[in-house]
Amino acid sequence: FCKGIHIRFSADEDRNKLKKIVTLLKKYKGDIPLNLHIETREKTYRAVSVDYSANASKSLLAKLRSIVGEDSIWIS
Repeated sequence: FCKGIHIRFSADEDRNKLKKIVTLLKKYKGDIPLNLHIETREKTYRAVSVDYSANASKSLLAKLRSIVGEDSIWIS
């Protein structure tokens, strides 16, 4: 049972990476909430996306990890 998909990225992240993430989320639509952890120099902000939810397939998680890094994607 999965309560959420977590993606951590920097507020300064390359816009192309963010576009790739959005494209993937549109392809892997599902019921699992997406939790964004946005890091700034001062602190990390956490937000639950109201626009996107996804399925927690191994394929999606692997593709997300290839974009933002192994340690920046996890499920809860």
